[in-house]
Order: sequence, then structure tokens, then C-alpha cells
Amino acid sequence: MSSHVAPGSSRDVTPLVLCKMGQATVQEIINKAQELFSILQSLQVPNGMTITAQSYKEKQDKLKDTVKSITTSFKSLRALYDRCNHIAATLEQNNPQDYIPLVGGPDNWSELLSSGYKERAQHLGEEKKELILKLQAKNRHLRQIMEGLQQLVWDINTMMAMRHTQPT
Repeated sequence: MSSHVAPGSSRDVTPLVLCKMGQATVQEIINKAQELFSILQSLQVPNGMTITAQSYKEKQDKLKDTVKSITTSFKSLRALYDRCNHIAATLEQNNPQDYIPLVGGPDNWSELLSSGYKERAQHLGEEKKELILKLQAKNRHLRQIMEGLQQLVWDINTMMAMRHTQPT
């Protein structure tokens, strides 16, 4: 899973693509590091056990290849990082508010602020307070109804219990 950028395709490479490639490279490094640790663990011989020279040599070669692969991946990751920073530095810095679409409204924030935005915000704030007060009143009313129903259920249960306990 190699993460190298083709030389002719540098026009099509965006910071997003570079970051995804970097993410894949980091995942590759993690996988190789796990492999490295498993190789190191297998090189540790329990007390009293002997290992053949050929087996030890194979594991040592595999260890060297894994370290070399990790080194290459880190170099690739550094190249991706540098390229991404270079592209990001050349991008023009836009105001983040320019990316927020306003449906049916002014095209920029200065128009919005000059067109009575503060008055509209105050009006909406007052409307919100009124709605909250109405909601609280309805909640109180519903609570009273629920308490009344609860009392009615208690009374019915009490009458039913008394009816079953009276001797005939």
C-alpha cells in the first residue's frame, strides 16, 4: 500500500487528497510497527530454549526489512506533510463567513449587519422569551391536569380496595 504522488498528477492533488494519503501512510506505519513488535517478541527466546542460527537470521532479516519499510513510510509521510503545507500556504485566505450560505438574504455580512440585523435579533430574542413563558405556562397547566388525574386514580384505587375488604 504505497502512498506516493505521481509526478504528472501534481495539478490534481488537493490538500484533501494529500491528507487522505497521509492518513493511509500513518495507518501503514502503524501496521508495520505492530509487525515490528511481533517480530521483536518472537526473537525473545524463553529460558532454556535454543534457536537455530538460520531461524534467527531469517527473523533478523525480516526485522531489518520492516524497519527499512517503516523508514521509507516516514519519509513518504514527511514529503506529503511538506507538500500539503506548501499547497496550503499558497491558497488564498478567505473569510470563513463567505462560506456560509444565506438563503434569500444579502450576499455578504456587511449588508446583513447594515440592514437592521441588530433590531431583528432583538425582536427574535423577545419573541423567544414570550414563547418560553407560554411554554412554561402550558407545562404548569399540564402538571396540574396530571396531578388531578393522579389524585383521581388514587381515589378510585382506594374505593376499590375498600370495596374488596368490607365483609358481606
